[in-house]
Amino acid sequence: LKPDILGPGHNILSALPSHSPLKPFVMVSGTSMACPHLSGVAALLKKSHPDWTPAAIRSAIMTTADVVDNTGAFIKDETGGRANAFAAGAGQVNPAKANDPGLVYDIERRDYTRYVCGLYHVDWLAKAVLRLRVDCNAEGRISGEELNYPSFWVTLAGTESKQVSRTVTNVVDGEARYTAFVDPIPGVQVTVWPKTLEFRNLGDTGSFTVTFTPAAGRVPGTTQDGQLRWVSGLDHHVVRSPIAVTFK
Repeated sequence: LKPDILGPGHNILSALPSHSPLKPFVMVSGTSMACPHLSGVAALLKKSHPDWTPAAIRSAIMTTADVVDNTGAFIKDETGGRANAFAAGAGQVNPAKANDPGLVYDIERRDYTRYVCGLYHVDWLAKAVLRLRVDCNAEGRISGEELNYPSFWVTLAGTESKQVSRTVTNVVDGEARYTAFVDPIPGVQVTVWPKTLEFRNLGDTGSFTVTFTPAAGRVPGTTQDGQLRWVSGLDHHVVRSPIAVTFK
């Protein structure tokens, strides 16, 4: 599911390399402006949490993002309508919240290897992408749906249900208890098991499974979206993940 996140990228005052000393700055818009903002946030998080992996940093940024704008309204797309998951990703970056996400979806190098192996049917293509020797039969293969990513995009065909699993890591020093909440998504029933996760110490992990079951009202060829929230009643952390479901 892409994009991962939104960052400030419209009418950004930027330094301009130029031969003219009269115009050292210029207003610029686009991903070239949004990317430096997100890179800066990632650098600050790495400084604050030196032991976090790149995947943990990405997770912290995504799961704490704002899904409404500064007026309290839902984020809009270029047409003026409500932006879906493929337009807004997890939402607008919130650097302060990203520094204290509560839980993170971490990914190890082996997980990426198995994912790349799942993309290609021959080892030499996987080797070319990974730039290392790999035996995909020994490593195993997983699909994009199975990667421990802080977002969900599944495709449902007919009446068959689908399950995906995730593992989260507690990054708070102390006990925490989280309860799962899922926004209703037209055409599909989404069930999380277990519905609660408990952690005693920093670094503890917890796994859960999300089941997607086709329901009445689904329209083939369309995509619906929603979100999964893990909410802690002890310290008020909200760990939010976007969900997109495509019906075939």
